[in-house]
Amino acid sequence: MSGIISELATLDPAEIPGGIHVVVDCGGVLSINSFGVRTWVNYLDAVCGKATSVAIRRMAPALVAQASMISNFLSKAEVESFFTPWCCTSCEHETVVLYGINDEVPHTGTCPECEGETELDEIRESYLAFRG
Repeated sequence: MSGIISELATLDPAEIPGGIHVVVDCGGVLSINSFGVRTWVNYLDAVCGKATSVAIRRMAPALVAQASMISNFLSKAEVESFFTPWCCTSCEHETVVLYGINDEVPHTGTCPECEGETELDEIRESYLAFRG
């Protein structure tokens, strides 16, 4: 999945065959608006109703933020991995880092540009709340 999830997004669960394990790769999602949230929730509910199991892979920051705020955002899907946004405290370079659902997310990192210290570019507790 990639691009912007809005009221114009075409997420069609009819394209998903029933009775299989489904992996939804969301690494390319750039943003989601309130109408997109409704579209996403309806889509994921329908896919979870058809599939034996659903995994969310490479969940983009925009979706992580929504999953942390909206209780039914993930329906019955299990998150495999997610991106975290980081910002360098020295050069302000922004980057994202992929973590597995059970990985420890450090409090700081190293900037790939200047090797300075990076910080999570979100409120840590709020951003990671979707993990329970």
